[in-house]
Amino acid sequence: MLPNPILNRILRKKVLEQFSEYDDLLVMRSHFIEQDSKFSILDRFHRMEREDTEINDVPLQWIKVKKSREDHVLLYLHGGAFCLKTPSLHGQMLARICNRIGFTGLMPDYRLSPEYIFPEPLDDCMTAYKWLLDEGYDPDKIVIGGDSAGGSLTMALLMEIKANDLPMPKCSFLLSPALRLTSDINTDESDSRIENVDNDVILPTPVIVKFQNALMPSRDFSHPIFNILDSDFTGLPPLHFQAGTTEILRDDSVLAAKRSEEAGIETELILWPDHPHVFMIFPFAKNAIRSVKMIANFVNTYID
Repeated sequence: MLPNPILNRILRKKVLEQFSEYDDLLVMRSHFIEQDSKFSILDRFHRMEREDTEINDVPLQWIKVKKSREDHVLLYLHGGAFCLKTPSLHGQMLARICNRIGFTGLMPDYRLSPEYIFPEPLDDCMTAYKWLLDEGYDPDKIVIGGDSAGGSLTMALLMEIKANDLPMPKCSFLLSPALRLTSDINTDESDSRIENVDNDVILPTPVIVKFQNALMPSRDFSHPIFNILDSDFTGLPPLHFQAGTTEILRDDSVLAAKRSEEAGIETELILWPDHPHVFMIFPFAKNAIRSVKMIANFVNTYID
């Protein structure tokens, strides 16, 4: 397992520099997919199976492990700043979680910016959830989770489910979610965006602004997802948050957990000292196994 200082140095060199280097997001995406494909060899190590499918024009991937129960589904929304995707690493992390909780994973390949803008990514995620309900999956056996931008989509999806009077999933978890997507940040409550501007080894402010401009080039931030911490959390399922203390998004989790508790929602918040953004996606990272165990313990509290 890589200790945090070494992992941080690797990420600063291999990820942060690439975020800064590529102005063309499509070129950046192609590069990340190429690099990610090198990890596909680890599928065999995780003893996982992938099955591509399509639901109402939305491509998805089923992730199955030996312990998967077909009637228990983890709808997982991958991160990537709404612009990128790493299907190998995300699929493998999903497999590790599914192996701990005995679920089958379902990961939508939602539309990405700059070709598509919000709310089209959320529409694709909603399509996947509605399909599960229409197919007869019991919402008490469905969990929704996501990381980074996928964490943002997870919270937005829960709000959409609520707004449409659909049954909620049994519980939900968010890993380093991005829950304040506008440049209008209340610094009295979001100190990590100032405190960690030089500490975050993946997503400093200039990088976030680059992705933000691609997501909503019109700068129309009227949709609730862009200020989701101001939404009413009442009626949401139990929520589990994890974040690293040195990432600028740390307080997105802290504030969301606070809003959740104030709304009477059963809430867990875990902050990892000196851990980078979504560190648990890297199977060789220190505490990646512990992080997945904590997710599993949370889920298993609510689902048999």
